[in-house]
Amino acid sequence: MGFFSSKSTIEQQIKDYYKQFLIAAFSSSEANAESFASEMLQRAKAKAVASGDDKLPQNFGDVMLSNEDKMTNDFKKIMLLKRKEGVRDEDIKWWWNMYYLERGMMEEYDDFMKVTLFGNCIEKGMDKSMALSEVKKYHPIYTDAYKGRENIDDPLPIELKNRINQYTEKRALEDANQYKKDILKASSYNAFVRNEIEKGNL
Repeated sequence: MGFFSSKSTIEQQIKDYYKQFLIAAFSSSEANAESFASEMLQRAKAKAVASGDDKLPQNFGDVMLSNEDKMTNDFKKIMLLKRKEGVRDEDIKWWWNMYYLERGMMEEYDDFMKVTLFGNCIEKGMDKSMALSEVKKYHPIYTDAYKGRENIDDPLPIELKNRINQYTEKRALEDANQYKKDILKASSYNAFVRNEIEKGNL
């Protein structure tokens, strides 16, 4: 597991973690944070059931890596494409060894942040196309069904999420102005990430 332990209480632990985070980060009231964290958890659970993610073994990352040579050619091809994007074995373990609701809640929170920025852009008078471009400029866009990319702005493998988060925090602390300039030079945040991986920075 990632942050949490004790499977019998893991859902409550996950909900409480996000509840406290919403209170601290957004000054949400305890009641609103409790309600929103519960809604996020239910959405994450429903998506996991629909996709079958809830049926994956707890150590699915280890399972994938230890059986990679026995997998289908399509699976091997996707793994090769992910590694060309910079994904490492430790990234695969980090993401796929997590409890499925931890993964789901991370994705729910990402969606919340993107929707919030999109709404703020619309309120400032941007049309939907401009608002979407702004979201893509400042937020990485991931997919957990990665099958390759056609251009530099396409969704990133979800397994890169932890490294990108760590790199983002590092750059923002070291030199926020230069970090912002580098983002603005790129066509999207995904393009910025891919450039940094190519340079060996991330």
